[in-house]
Amino acid sequence: QKASDRALRVEKPGGVIAVHFTSRHFNLEPVLQLIGWYFDMEAANIYSPGGRPSAYPADWMLLTTNRAFLKKSLIAEAAIPEPVSDKQIRTWTDDYSELFQVLMF
Repeated sequence: QKASDRALRVEKPGGVIAVHFTSRHFNLEPVLQLIGWYFDMEAANIYSPGGRPSAYPADWMLLTTNRAFLKKSLIAEAAIPEPVSDKQIRTWTDDYSELFQVLMF
């Protein structure tokens, strides 16, 4: 959590942290969700389909304490509802991470 602490010090009050987490092999959404919850932040998972020759599909997680930002229609309409996961994972820290828990088969 030390790295997360440093990142949050840079964020202005009410600001938004956008994390690009596209991966064919790992589902990092629950990891980011837990980090957000740990810091009392709301999260929105946004999928960008790409569609143009130079644009590739991408997954983004928006983390913020500014709940009003996530309720804006553009964000709320684009956000993917939180999936229900039966996996129990621990919050990742500088000293702990478990890739096998988020490996996609």
